[in-house]
Amino acid sequence: MDAKTYIRLTLLMVGLTQGLSLHPAWADTFTVTKFTDEYDGKCDKDCSLRDAIQEANKSAQPSVIKLEAGTYRQSIQGEDNKNQSGDWDVSGNILLQGAGPEKTMIHLGGNNRAFEVLPNASLSLEGLTLTGGHSNYGGAIRNRGTLTLKNCALVENVADISGGAIYNDKAGRLTVMNTSFQKNVASQGNGGAIEEAGQGAEVTNSIFTQNRAMKGGCLDFVQGATLLSIISGSENSAVEQGGCLWTGGSKEVTIKEISVSNNKAPVGKDCLGILVNIGRKIDIGEPNGCQILTSKQPTKSPATPPAKPATPKKVRSQQQAGTKITQPKTTVDKNKSRAGSREKR
Repeated sequence: MDAKTYIRLTLLMVGLTQGLSLHPAWADTFTVTKFTDEYDGKCDKDCSLRDAIQEANKSAQPSVIKLEAGTYRQSIQGEDNKNQSGDWDVSGNILLQGAGPEKTMIHLGGNNRAFEVLPNASLSLEGLTLTGGHSNYGGAIRNRGTLTLKNCALVENVADISGGAIYNDKAGRLTVMNTSFQKNVASQGNGGAIEEAGQGAEVTNSIFTQNRAMKGGCLDFVQGATLLSIISGSENSAVEQGGCLWTGGSKEVTIKEISVSNNKAPVGKDCLGILVNIGRKIDIGEPNGCQILTSKQPTKSPATPPAKPATPKKVRSQQQAGTKITQPKTTVDKNKSRAGSREKR
Protein backbone atom coordinates (compact mmCIF):
# COMPACT_ATOMS: atom_id res chain seq x y z
CA MET A 1 0.00 0.00 0.00
CA ASP A 2 1.56 3.32 -1.05
CA ALA A 3 1.51 6.44 1.11
CA LYS A 4 -1.28 8.13 -0.87
CA THR A 5 -3.57 5.12 -0.43
CA TYR A 6 -2.64 4.95 3.25
CA ILE A 7 -3.59 8.59 3.80
CA ARG A 8 -6.91 8.09 2.01
CA LEU A 9 -7.78 5.06 4.14
CA THR A 10 -6.64 6.82 7.28
CA LEU A 11 -8.96 9.74 6.69
CA LEU A 12 -11.86 7.37 6.16
CA MET A 13 -11.02 5.50 9.38
CA VAL A 14 -10.83 8.51 11.64
CA GLY A 15 -14.15 9.88 10.32
CA LEU A 16 -13.07 13.45 9.81
CA THR A 17 -15.57 16.18 10.58
CA GLN A 18 -15.34 19.92 10.07
CA GLY A 19 -16.28 20.82 13.64
CA LEU A 20 -15.75 24.22 15.23
CA SER A 21 -12.67 26.28 14.52
CA LEU A 22 -10.09 26.09 17.28
CA HIS A 23 -8.17 29.17 16.20
CA PRO A 24 -8.92 32.87 16.73
CA ALA A 25 -10.14 35.33 14.13
CA TRP A 26 -7.38 35.74 11.57
CA ALA A 27 -6.51 39.27 10.49
CA ASP A 28 -4.01 38.86 7.64
CA THR A 29 -4.11 36.39 4.74
CA PHE A 30 -1.14 35.47 2.55
CA THR A 31 -1.36 33.27 -0.54
CA VAL A 32 1.71 31.32 -1.65
CA THR A 33 2.13 31.55 -5.43
CA LYS A 34 5.12 29.25 -6.06
CA PHE A 35 6.17 25.74 -5.07
CA THR A 36 9.91 26.49 -4.92
CA ASP A 37 11.81 27.67 -1.84
CA GLU A 38 12.98 31.26 -2.38
CA TYR A 39 13.41 34.25 -0.11
CA ASP A 40 13.13 38.00 -0.46
CA GLY A 41 10.96 38.53 2.62
CA LYS A 42 7.99 39.88 0.65
CA CYS A 43 4.72 38.10 -0.09
CA ASP A 44 3.33 39.75 -3.21
CA LYS A 45 2.49 38.22 -6.59
CA ASP A 46 5.80 36.35 -6.32
CA CYS A 47 5.44 34.68 -2.91
CA SER A 48 7.15 31.53 -1.62
CA LEU A 49 6.15 29.76 1.58
CA ARG A 50 9.27 31.18 3.24
CA ASP A 51 8.28 34.71 2.17
CA ALA A 52 4.74 34.22 3.47
CA ILE A 53 5.98 33.00 6.84
CA GLN A 54 8.34 35.97 7.07
CA GLU A 55 5.49 38.42 6.44
CA ALA A 56 3.24 36.60 8.93
CA ASN A 57 5.99 36.65 11.56
CA LYS A 58 6.15 40.44 11.28
CA SER A 59 2.40 40.87 11.63
CA ALA A 60 1.01 41.97 14.98
CA GLN A 61 -2.16 40.02 14.21
CA PRO A 62 -2.82 36.29 13.64
CA SER A 63 -2.23 35.37 10.01
CA VAL A 64 -3.47 32.76 7.54
CA ILE A 65 -1.18 31.33 4.87
CA LYS A 66 -2.96 29.48 2.07
CA LEU A 67 -1.39 26.66 0.06
CA GLU A 68 -2.99 25.27 -3.07
CA ALA A 69 -2.80 21.65 -4.23
CA GLY A 70 0.69 20.56 -5.24
CA THR A 71 4.10 19.73 -3.80
CA TYR A 72 6.07 22.45 -2.05
CA ARG A 73 9.79 21.83 -1.62
CA GLN A 74 12.31 23.20 0.86
CA SER A 75 15.77 23.78 -0.62
CA ILE A 76 17.53 26.74 1.06
CA GLN A 77 19.98 25.04 3.39
CA GLY A 78 21.61 26.46 6.50
CA GLU A 79 20.46 27.16 10.02
CA ASP A 80 19.15 30.23 11.77
CA ASN A 81 16.10 31.31 13.75
CA LYS A 82 15.31 34.12 11.32
CA ASN A 83 13.50 32.03 8.68
CA GLN A 84 16.03 32.95 5.98
CA SER A 85 17.60 29.49 5.64
CA GLY A 86 17.09 25.92 6.78
CA ASP A 87 13.77 25.07 8.39
CA TRP A 88 10.91 27.56 8.33
CA ASP A 89 10.98 29.46 11.63
CA VAL A 90 7.68 30.58 13.14
CA SER A 91 7.80 33.52 15.56
CA GLY A 92 4.27 34.83 14.99
CA ASN A 93 0.76 33.43 15.18
CA ILE A 94 0.15 31.47 11.96
CA LEU A 95 -2.49 29.18 10.49
CA LEU A 96 -1.17 27.26 7.46
CA GLN A 97 -4.01 25.84 5.37
CA GLY A 98 -3.60 23.27 2.61
CA ALA A 99 -6.15 21.77 0.25
CA GLY A 100 -6.13 18.41 2.07
CA PRO A 101 -3.39 15.89 2.94
CA GLU A 102 -3.89 14.05 -0.35
CA LYS A 103 -3.54 17.25 -2.37
CA THR A 104 -1.06 19.52 -0.57
CA MET A 105 2.35 18.09 0.24
CA ILE A 106 5.44 19.70 1.74
CA HIS A 107 8.52 17.70 0.78
CA LEU A 108 11.72 18.36 2.72
CA GLY A 109 14.08 16.27 0.59
CA GLY A 110 15.80 14.72 3.63
CA ASN A 111 17.74 17.94 4.30
CA ASN A 112 15.97 19.57 7.23
CA ARG A 113 12.80 19.60 9.29
CA ALA A 114 9.84 21.62 8.02
CA PHE A 115 9.07 23.97 10.92
CA GLU A 116 10.50 25.20 14.19
CA VAL A 117 7.94 26.96 16.36
CA LEU A 118 9.84 29.44 18.52
CA PRO A 119 8.94 30.33 22.14
CA ASN A 120 5.72 32.36 22.52
CA ALA A 121 4.77 31.65 18.90
CA SER A 122 1.97 29.46 17.57
CA LEU A 123 1.51 27.38 14.43
CA SER A 124 -1.63 25.59 13.28
CA LEU A 125 -1.43 23.19 10.33
CA GLU A 126 -4.54 22.03 8.49
CA GLY A 127 -5.03 19.82 5.45
CA LEU A 128 -1.51 18.94 4.35
CA THR A 129 1.21 16.26 4.37
CA LEU A 130 4.76 16.66 5.66
CA THR A 131 7.29 14.15 4.35
CA GLY A 132 11.03 13.65 3.91
CA GLY A 133 12.02 15.73 6.95
CA HIS A 134 15.32 15.15 8.75
CA SER A 135 16.79 16.69 11.89
CA ASN A 136 18.25 15.79 15.27
CA TYR A 137 15.10 16.55 17.26
CA GLY A 138 11.76 16.55 15.44
CA GLY A 139 12.16 15.16 11.94
CA ALA A 140 9.26 17.29 10.66
CA ILE A 141 8.54 19.80 13.46
CA ARG A 142 10.23 21.02 16.62
CA ASN A 143 7.79 22.88 18.85
CA ARG A 144 8.88 25.36 21.53
CA GLY A 145 5.62 27.30 21.49
CA THR A 146 2.08 26.18 20.67
CA LEU A 147 1.49 23.66 17.87
CA THR A 148 -1.83 22.35 16.52
CA LEU A 149 -2.29 19.81 13.73
CA LYS A 150 -5.69 19.04 12.22
CA ASN A 151 -6.40 16.73 9.28
CA CYS A 152 -2.74 16.22 8.40
CA ALA A 153 -0.39 13.35 7.55
CA LEU A 154 3.25 13.00 8.61
CA VAL A 155 5.03 10.35 6.57
CA GLU A 156 8.66 9.17 6.38
CA ASN A 157 10.33 11.79 8.54
CA VAL A 158 13.54 11.02 10.47
CA ALA A 159 15.04 12.35 13.69
CA ASP A 160 18.59 11.27 14.42
CA ILE A 161 17.73 11.44 18.12
CA SER A 162 14.11 11.87 19.30
CA GLY A 163 10.70 12.75 17.88
CA GLY A 164 10.68 11.13 14.45
CA ALA A 165 7.88 13.43 13.27
CA ILE A 166 7.34 15.89 16.15
CA TYR A 167 9.52 16.90 19.09
CA ASN A 168 7.46 18.83 21.65
CA ASP A 169 10.18 20.70 23.52
CA LYS A 170 10.22 21.86 27.15
CA ALA A 171 8.00 24.93 26.72
CA GLY A 172 5.82 23.37 24.01
CA ARG A 173 2.11 22.68 24.04
CA LEU A 174 0.80 20.25 21.44
CA THR A 175 -2.65 19.39 20.06
CA VAL A 176 -3.13 16.75 17.35
CA MET A 177 -6.49 15.93 15.75
CA ASN A 178 -7.49 13.66 12.86
CA THR A 179 -3.89 13.11 11.82
CA SER A 180 -1.95 10.07 10.60
CA PHE A 181 1.68 9.17 11.33
CA GLN A 182 3.35 6.58 9.13
CA LYS A 183 6.95 5.34 8.87
CA ASN A 184 8.54 8.06 10.96
CA VAL A 185 11.79 7.18 12.77
CA ALA A 186 13.67 8.32 15.88
CA SER A 187 16.96 6.62 15.08
CA GLN A 188 18.87 6.89 18.35
CA GLY A 189 16.18 8.15 20.73
CA ASN A 190 12.53 7.87 21.64
CA GLY A 191 9.13 8.65 20.16
CA GLY A 192 9.02 7.29 16.62
CA ALA A 193 6.16 9.65 15.79
CA ILE A 194 5.97 12.04 18.78
CA GLU A 195 8.27 12.82 21.68
CA GLU A 196 6.32 14.68 24.37
CA ALA A 197 8.93 16.51 26.46
CA GLY A 198 6.94 19.72 26.88
CA GLN A 199 4.08 21.21 28.86
CA GLY A 200 1.47 18.74 27.67
CA ALA A 201 -0.14 17.13 24.66
CA GLU A 202 -3.60 16.07 23.53
CA VAL A 203 -3.91 13.56 20.68
CA THR A 204 -7.37 12.75 19.29
CA ASN A 205 -8.72 10.66 16.39
CA SER A 206 -5.27 9.80 15.09
CA ILE A 207 -3.57 6.74 13.63
CA PHE A 208 0.02 5.53 14.05
CA THR A 209 1.44 2.89 11.71
CA GLN A 210 4.96 1.56 11.07
CA ASN A 211 6.80 4.14 13.16
CA ARG A 212 10.02 3.18 14.97
CA ALA A 213 12.22 4.33 17.84
CA MET A 214 14.51 3.01 20.54
CA LYS A 215 11.62 3.42 23.02
CA GLY A 216 8.02 4.28 22.22
CA GLY A 217 7.48 3.37 18.57
CA CYS A 218 4.42 5.67 18.42
CA LEU A 219 4.76 8.04 21.35
CA ASP A 220 7.13 8.71 24.23
CA PHE A 221 5.94 10.74 27.20
CA VAL A 222 8.70 12.47 29.16
CA GLN A 223 6.69 15.07 31.04
CA GLY A 224 3.53 17.12 30.86
CA ALA A 225 -0.08 16.00 31.15
CA THR A 226 -1.13 13.97 28.12
CA LEU A 227 -4.59 12.93 26.93
CA LEU A 228 -5.06 10.23 24.28
CA SER A 229 -8.56 9.86 22.84
CA ILE A 230 -9.58 7.50 20.00
CA ILE A 231 -6.05 6.45 19.10
CA SER A 232 -5.10 3.52 16.87
CA GLY A 233 -1.57 2.11 16.74
CA SER A 234 -0.36 -0.98 14.87
CA GLU A 235 2.78 -2.31 13.18
CA ASN A 236 4.97 0.13 15.12
CA SER A 237 8.18 -1.02 16.78
CA ALA A 238 10.80 -0.16 19.36
CA VAL A 239 14.34 -1.48 19.52
CA GLU A 240 14.23 -1.57 23.33
CA GLN A 241 10.88 -0.88 25.04
CA GLY A 242 7.28 0.08 24.30
CA GLY A 243 6.40 -0.98 20.76
CA CYS A 244 3.77 1.79 20.54
CA LEU A 245 3.47 3.62 23.89
CA TRP A 246 6.25 4.29 26.40
CA THR A 247 5.76 6.41 29.50
CA GLY A 248 9.19 6.10 31.06
CA GLY A 249 7.90 3.58 33.61
CA SER A 250 6.52 6.23 35.98
CA LYS A 251 4.78 8.93 33.92
CA GLU A 252 0.99 8.73 33.94
CA VAL A 253 -0.87 9.23 30.67
CA THR A 254 -4.66 9.75 30.61
CA ILE A 255 -6.58 7.74 28.02
CA LYS A 256 -10.20 7.79 26.87
CA GLU A 257 -10.29 5.33 24.00
CA ILE A 258 -7.36 3.54 22.39
CA SER A 259 -6.73 0.51 20.22
CA VAL A 260 -3.12 -0.64 20.23
CA SER A 261 -2.05 -4.03 18.89
CA ASN A 262 0.39 -5.89 16.63
CA ASN A 263 3.35 -3.73 17.63
CA LYS A 264 6.84 -5.05 18.36
CA ALA A 265 9.44 -4.56 21.10
CA PRO A 266 11.65 -6.85 23.20
CA VAL A 267 10.05 -5.34 26.33
CA GLY A 268 6.45 -4.10 26.38
CA LYS A 269 5.25 -5.24 22.96
CA ASP A 270 2.37 -2.74 22.70
CA CYS A 271 2.86 -0.57 25.76
CA LEU A 272 5.19 0.02 28.69
CA GLY A 273 4.27 2.28 31.59
CA ILE A 274 1.25 3.64 33.43
CA LEU A 275 -2.08 4.58 31.83
CA VAL A 276 -5.00 6.23 33.63
CA ASN A 277 -8.32 5.22 32.08
CA ILE A 278 -11.08 7.85 32.17
CA GLY A 279 -12.96 6.43 29.17
CA ARG A 280 -14.74 3.23 28.25
CA LYS A 281 -12.83 1.39 25.50
CA ILE A 282 -9.27 0.28 26.11
CA ASP A 283 -8.02 -2.30 23.63
CA ILE A 284 -4.36 -3.20 24.08
CA GLY A 285 -3.37 -6.38 22.28
CA GLU A 286 -0.71 -7.38 24.81
CA PRO A 287 -1.28 -5.24 27.91
CA ASN A 288 1.20 -6.93 30.24
CA GLY A 289 3.69 -4.08 29.84
CA CYS A 290 1.19 -1.45 31.00
CA GLN A 291 -0.49 -0.81 34.30
CA ILE A 292 -3.99 0.55 33.64
CA LEU A 293 -5.59 2.52 36.44
CA THR A 294 -9.12 3.83 36.81
CA SER A 295 -7.87 6.61 39.07
CA LYS A 296 -4.49 7.88 40.14
CA GLN A 297 -3.13 5.71 42.91
CA PRO A 298 0.21 4.27 44.04
CA THR A 299 1.60 2.01 41.34
CA LYS A 300 4.01 -0.84 40.96
CA SER A 301 6.45 -1.44 38.17
CA PRO A 302 4.63 -3.04 35.20
CA ALA A 303 5.42 -6.48 33.87
CA THR A 304 7.47 -6.53 30.67
CA PRO A 305 6.99 -9.38 28.16
CA PRO A 306 9.54 -9.97 25.38
CA ALA A 307 8.83 -9.76 21.64
CA LYS A 308 10.69 -9.97 18.33
CA PRO A 309 11.46 -7.06 15.94
CA ALA A 310 8.96 -6.27 13.19
CA THR A 311 9.24 -7.17 9.51
CA PRO A 312 9.44 -4.16 7.19
CA LYS A 313 7.09 -2.95 4.49
CA LYS A 314 8.12 -0.36 1.95
CA VAL A 315 5.83 2.67 1.62
CA ARG A 316 6.55 5.26 -1.05
CA SER A 317 4.54 8.39 -1.72
CA GLN A 318 3.65 9.24 -5.32
CA GLN A 319 4.47 12.86 -4.59
CA GLN A 320 8.09 11.94 -3.96
CA ALA A 321 8.72 11.71 -7.71
CA GLY A 322 12.06 13.25 -8.51
CA THR A 323 13.33 13.03 -4.93
CA LYS A 324 14.57 9.68 -3.73
CA ILE A 325 14.69 8.91 -0.04
CA THR A 326 16.90 5.94 0.66
CA GLN A 327 16.13 3.85 3.66
CA PRO A 328 18.43 1.69 5.82
CA LYS A 329 18.25 -2.06 5.94
CA THR A 330 16.89 -2.94 9.35
CA THR A 331 14.71 -5.67 10.73
CA VAL A 332 12.15 -3.13 11.83
CA ASP A 333 11.43 -0.88 8.86
CA LYS A 334 13.11 0.83 5.94
CA ASN A 335 13.17 4.46 6.97
CA LYS A 336 16.37 6.42 6.49
CA SER A 337 18.58 7.17 9.51
CA ARG A 338 21.48 9.54 9.19
CA ALA A 339 23.65 10.16 12.27
CA GLY A 340 25.80 13.20 12.73
CA SER A 341 23.35 15.71 11.28
CA ARG A 342 24.82 19.18 11.09
CA GLU A 343 21.40 20.77 11.41
CA LYS A 344 20.60 22.71 14.54
CA ARG A 345 19.06 20.95 17.49
